[in-house]
Amino acid sequence: MNQNANTPLVFFLLNGLSPETWSLAQKDILVKNPNTGFLEKIYYIPGTTSIWHSDLEKQGDILKNHIKKSIYFVEGTLSVSPDDVILIEYLKTHPDFKLKYSLVDKNADSQKIIDKTDLITQAVMSLQEKSLDIKTVGLLVFGESVLLQDDKSVEALVKQKAISEPQSIIDAYSDKGEWKYKKVVALALSKEIIRINPTKTAILWVDTNEPILTLAVGQKPIDELGLFLSSSKNESTLQALSLKIENKYVAKTDLTSKANNTDSSLENLQKAYEDKFGAIPPHNKKNDVEWLSKKLLEI
Repeated sequence: MNQNANTPLVFFLLNGLSPETWSLAQKDILVKNPNTGFLEKIYYIPGTTSIWHSDLEKQGDILKNHIKKSIYFVEGTLSVSPDDVILIEYLKTHPDFKLKYSLVDKNADSQKIIDKTDLITQAVMSLQEKSLDIKTVGLLVFGESVLLQDDKSVEALVKQKAISEPQSIIDAYSDKGEWKYKKVVALALSKEIIRINPTKTAILWVDTNEPILTLAVGQKPIDELGLFLSSSKNESTLQALSLKIENKYVAKTDLTSKANNTDSSLENLQKAYEDKFGAIPPHNKKNDVEWLSKKLLEI
């Protein structure tokens, strides 16, 4: 910890405690001495050069004659002069250190504030770009419960989250790993291309009411369908979803397929049909997105 030589060290009680006074226990405190490897008592005796029993017993009758000096935290804090090296060592060695109280590290605290501010800025800038609608962001951050709320309410929740937990908003805009596929699911839910049944046991196509994925009790729909879409064997479902989303006038978003990393398109659906059925689509159906999508979803 970098600290100005003349700046007092400030210890503070943990768990938000700030009583008018709090006294540190000092009787029969046993700690393992790193120099000997044995448990021994420690003492705070001003004017000495050690806190360890084995050292102090060599200094005449100091242990026998010393008067205990109480250590008090006032309103949750204790300020210690950097010159009081014995008290500092005692406080840092005491078994209650980092259990009941800790030491303020101003540099570390300042860096935490800077890091948090940077994350908040990044989260807010992502929201301002509006590459995702607010309902989609809400779905990614809070789950399907936001489907029951109006856009204004969701917007308020999302903006609050950008301040309290900015990383969750940043993740929602990520195309890395699972987020790429969860984003497809959230977009499809937001645009009412798919829906979750009332009992939360299945995810269905809105237009046909056919199931895409069944869910076990307690499973999170967005997470589970995202995992389902990440599998190469379910590429056709991903393509069908992606194309339906594009047709729902969604802003330009990377919904690339896992297989070839190119934008979903009619051409991709046609190729997927050929791969699955070993033949080109019928002439009167080859440009029919809905028909191709349904055929690709057939088991």
